[in-house]
Amino acid sequence: MKKIIFSVLALVALNGYAQKFRVETASIAIRNYENPASTKDDRKAAMEEGKAEIDKAAENPESQSDPKMWYNRGVIYQYIISDTAVGINVPNGGVIAMEAYIKCIKLDDKKAKYSVPARTNLTNYIAYVMNMKANQAFNNKDYVGSLNYYKKILEIIQYDTDKNLSKNNMSDKELYWNMAVIAINGELNKDAKEYLQAAIDKGYQDPNAFVYLANIYLTEGDTASGLKVIEQGRSNFPNTSSLITAEINVYIAQGRVDVLVEKANAAIENSPDNPLLYYVRGNSYQILAESNAKLVKRTNDTLAYFAKQLKSATDPKKKAVLTAKQTDFKAQLAKQSTDYSTYLSSSEKDYLKTIELDGGMFDAHFNLGALYLNQTPDLTEKMNNLPVSAEKEYNDTKAKRDALYKKAIPSFEKALEVVKNPKDEYDICNTLKQVYGQLNDMAKFTEYKKRAEEILAKNKKKK
Repeated sequence: MKKIIFSVLALVALNGYAQKFRVETASIAIRNYENPASTKDDRKAAMEEGKAEIDKAAENPESQSDPKMWYNRGVIYQYIISDTAVGINVPNGGVIAMEAYIKCIKLDDKKAKYSVPARTNLTNYIAYVMNMKANQAFNNKDYVGSLNYYKKILEIIQYDTDKNLSKNNMSDKELYWNMAVIAINGELNKDAKEYLQAAIDKGYQDPNAFVYLANIYLTEGDTASGLKVIEQGRSNFPNTSSLITAEINVYIAQGRVDVLVEKANAAIENSPDNPLLYYVRGNSYQILAESNAKLVKRTNDTLAYFAKQLKSATDPKKKAVLTAKQTDFKAQLAKQSTDYSTYLSSSEKDYLKTIELDGGMFDAHFNLGALYLNQTPDLTEKMNNLPVSAEKEYNDTKAKRDALYKKAIPSFEKALEVVKNPKDEYDICNTLKQVYGQLNDMAKFTEYKKRAEEILAKNKKKK
């Protein structure tokens, strides 16, 4: 029995010695690789031997508690992936090196003999390998793979005690932002929400983080969460147009433009010189005016129907009912018309105030021009429906329409001075061409026609 026990102990001792030998052989292989006199073939032989020995050591429980073994494994795989000349292909070598260094740090954190260089290699090299791999995966549209590499960098960050990664734009908040963008591109909404929220919670300072997160919630039909995110974003970035636009779109979709007016009124009291607030309110009034214009048209159509019915009605009771309804709708029309005029006037006033405070705001100039121009179709329709005998009314209506055209022109021309988007520039030139055509100013018509064609030709060349 004693002989058997001694034999078992001898085997255990021999196994332990074998593992130490493998670790030491790996150390020698590293030194041979690092020898300045080593040729490419020498380096390749050293890495092949080192890899074979360290892989066996890593699989054996005897050496899995040895920080030196894990350090050597990290170094060998780091050299393999960094030196393509040796020709050893290990696709996941960066991940293996990373995991080895982390195990080394955990086992050697107190003595720090191996954990210090392991930490340095991990944060100064392996993190950047993971970043490169993430970018390659993203460019290949492997969005899940790209996210997985970024997750590895997040693991590494906790060992970056000197904050070197943060100094090189690889802080956790910046990584979460990058991950969010990747997830958005991959239409991975669940991941995108998680990473956008994490970036916001970590203090990432970009209004688009709030815009993107809100848009995902809104796309999913979660309007309450979307609005909550927008409001949080507005509190951090009160003057950012993308957040203002997002908020406007939500309330418009909900039919709650009046809420926007109330919010703008309160905000203007606190910041009376903020052009964006006047723009928001002006835009809200414009939407309300357009909505009321539809109501006015509908009510006019209804009144025309009642007038037709009254003309043919012979029954006194029916005529009385129709007359009562007609009176009611006339009252509605009067209010709707008054509201329409009020909203138009308020919108114009706010856009002009916006331009006074910020003459370079494209949207304010463009919307003011559109405010005038959008009033002309009804006048044109009225002109077309008038009989030939109504010459005076026709001329009066035409004069009103042409006056609106002339009011719109300076706004659109000013918008052209500050426009940045070629598509917007083309659209405005096209609009001005049509307006000048209606005014029979053929010189200006030709000028803007030519400019629109030049923009179109330039964009075609770019494509």
